[in-house]
Amino acid sequence: MDQISPKIFAYSLVLPFFWLSASFLMTYVFPDFELGGILATLLIVYISLSTICWQFTRNFNRDFSRKEKIRLAIYFLIWSSIIRLISIYGISEKISPNALLITFGVVFALDCLIIISTVFSSSKRINGFFLRKHGLKNA
Repeated sequence: MDQISPKIFAYSLVLPFFWLSASFLMTYVFPDFELGGILATLLIVYISLSTICWQFTRNFNRDFSRKEKIRLAIYFLIWSSIIRLISIYGISEKISPNALLITFGVVFALDCLIIISTVFSSSKRINGFFLRKHGLKNA
């Protein structure tokens, strides 16, 4: 039973791609349009997760296992932390180190809440949608 295991890290690369693309669009293409921080994070995570679920369902024709969801959430948190640290570093000269640490802690806690809840609650529903859609094509 040699089954190909999914490369969850490779799937997780979708998040920084969408996050950085959206950041670029909002900064340079639509500078007057402002999307709230929590709403923007939720939207980026949801779009990334939907893309990952679509690809995962096409390649493996199943839902994520619990272990794969945990790994995906951890990778998402690592990517969001890296992106947030780079963003916070950009304003580091204007704010004290203690304020930066508190800011990162609050943002990290919010990212944890958004990412973990989205990966564990939405992925099953999104994968189910694509499994039904994929199943209808194969029938």
